[in-house]
Amino acid sequence: MYKPIHFVCCYGEHRRLPWQVRSGGNGCGIWKSEDGGETWKKINDGLPKLMGKIGVSVSRANPERVYAIIEAENLLQGFIDLIMVENWTLQTNNQLITARSWYYMEVFADPVQADVVYVLNAPMTNPDGGKTFTVRVGHGDTHDLWLNPENNQNMILGDDGGGEITYNGGKTWSSLNNQPTAQFYRVNVDQQFPYKVYGGQQDNTSVIISSRNNGIGLTDKDWSVGPGCESAFVAFDPKNPILLYGGCYQGGISVLNTVDGHSKEITQYPANILALQPKNMKYRYNWNASVDCFAFMTQK
Repeated sequence: MYKPIHFVCCYGEHRRLPWQVRSGGNGCGIWKSEDGGETWKKINDGLPKLMGKIGVSVSRANPERVYAIIEAENLLQGFIDLIMVENWTLQTNNQLITARSWYYMEVFADPVQADVVYVLNAPMTNPDGGKTFTVRVGHGDTHDLWLNPENNQNMILGDDGGGEITYNGGKTWSSLNNQPTAQFYRVNVDQQFPYKVYGGQQDNTSVIISSRNNGIGLTDKDWSVGPGCESAFVAFDPKNPILLYGGCYQGGISVLNTVDGHSKEITQYPANILALQPKNMKYRYNWNASVDCFAFMTQK
């Protein structure tokens, strides 16, 4: 006899403003369907009344077990599992597994062992029996994970550094330095020949990249570290790019001398404004530093 497929679905509310992150609301929750999505039943028994972001994963090893990672402002914030797809029970409220809940968080059930699960946010963690273990990986901000359904020791991780592969359950991972992967917020070019490309990389430094070389293709030897950080606008005299100016979040600005390799901070007001209220800041910054000097350099 035909047995309908069970679906689990979650809804959330989120808005990120320059001065505030709003996450959660009365509309957030988890539903399931047993008729291919024709009808849905809310299954929030045992969950916080007010929830934010939610990640859900059904165990292949035991489809009656579902795992959820839930953002909430009480002790139920954390990793929760669902037995028989009806009643939720708290497994751990270790705040490490919700470290980046305002940004993203995912949960992945092991396909072979029903009691093994992985949670991704800033680190990659392995909650087990109320304890949380950090899995050592090559880069922070872990976003996506593939587990081999026939060999749970084989996983592929996607993070802000690129892609990593393990064949021993996360004890060791392949290198991130053998792949041309980067995420750029913005780029700039000079007027040299061959020209160079400048830009800030997500969760990494800014970089300077040659547009060509005399070989068969660009390699890591054609890259060098630029000023500023991941959010950098990189500005310079396009005809004579010796001094490079780069920004960073929280108002940071630095200058790099490409002749001698020296760099220094030139931020107009030295302060660590993380967690300060805007009214207590002398200058208000969020992701981008002031671009006035960058505009001047570009127009020069």
